Amino acid sequence: MPQDDWKAQLAGLQMPAEPSAWPPAPLAVVLGFAVLAAFIAAIWAIRRHWKQGAWRRAALAELQRLTPNPDPAQLSRLLRRVTRARYSSREAALGDAAFARFLVSSSEQKLSTEIAEELASCAHRAGATLEQRHTEAVATWIRTC
Repeated sequence: MPQDDWKAQLAGLQMPAEPSAWPPAPLAVVLGFAVLAAFIAAIWAIRRHWKQGAWRRAALAELQRLTPNPDPAQLSRLLRRVTRARYSSREAALGDAAFARFLVSSSEQKLSTEIAEELASCAHRAGATLEQRHTEAVATWIRTC
């Protein structure tokens, strides 16, 4: 039979070796470097974001440490330190009335003018007392500025 003859002729042929994975194709090398570069860029961006928010985490931790009965002068100094870290020394050095206006205008969730004025001037008033709403307003301002 002719079909058996054909199979007999193929029996003696050597099959080529399986293709190897090494060395990789040039496109695979380029793709590997691109993935590596994207991974390094993502790690760098995450680290940078984390370092940029360090002042906020430190301020909120200090505010937590000061609660439940914060000293008004310490709270006012904390606000000025946060202002210096987030904005600049120029805003932190403003007088009480100007600093209160700055506090009202600088956050996404606006402080009430009354609370901002009390917070800005409490460091200079003898016997100043603050309520829980003041501490909550400072925490909100720190989170959103």
